[in-house]
Amino acid sequence: MIATLYASSATPWPLRAGVVHVWRFANDQAADATSLSPDEHHRAARFAARAHRDAYVVQHAMVRGLLARYLAVSPSAIAFERGAHGKPRVTGVAGLHHNLAHAEDVALLAVARDVELGIDLERYDAAIDPEKLARLVLAPVETGCVERRAFLRVWCRKEACLKATGVGLLDDLTSVAVLDDLVTLDGTTVHLQDLDVADHAAALATLQPCDAIRGPLEDYFVKS
Repeated sequence: MIATLYASSATPWPLRAGVVHVWRFANDQAADATSLSPDEHHRAARFAARAHRDAYVVQHAMVRGLLARYLAVSPSAIAFERGAHGKPRVTGVAGLHHNLAHAEDVALLAVARDVELGIDLERYDAAIDPEKLARLVLAPVETGCVERRAFLRVWCRKEACLKATGVGLLDDLTSVAVLDDLVTLDGTTVHLQDLDVADHAAALATLQPCDAIRGPLEDYFVKS
């Protein structure tokens, strides 16, 4: 999505059922922290490292800023609650689903109407040792995916699946294979697709088939 498409719109951004919008933004930009809730400010203050604290503020300000455009409300007016397994959702708004994923440098926000979803990403140079984690992560049909890029692709697809279904954690990641674009997890059918994000593995999972991502993954910056 390109942010400027609806920049001058006074009405909610359009979001068709069965279409997922994915936004990419940098974690090291300026952000309007005044829109955050007291709880979010408290959570941000708990980070010992300033870089992590600043990234948290950017990510949550961006989530509020973008969701506010879909709802045509002020970012600070949005309230969040947690559903099963702690998955965040907008309080009092039926049918609007979102999910946030972040790496050290960038974050992705997926937004959809009437479809549960999950998104995940990792830098290819993340401090992860595929050979050490393989026996804990890879299903029998995935054992050949120990090369870094292949392993991180599988990793992201599994994380996205877990987030979409609301499972959150799975006792045995090796019990689920995600090489195909159609996966069954705890009796739920999940549709998977890889996302093209430079220097990162990334995946989107939805609980029904969705149209292709609307437009390229463009950087979106809050205007100060």
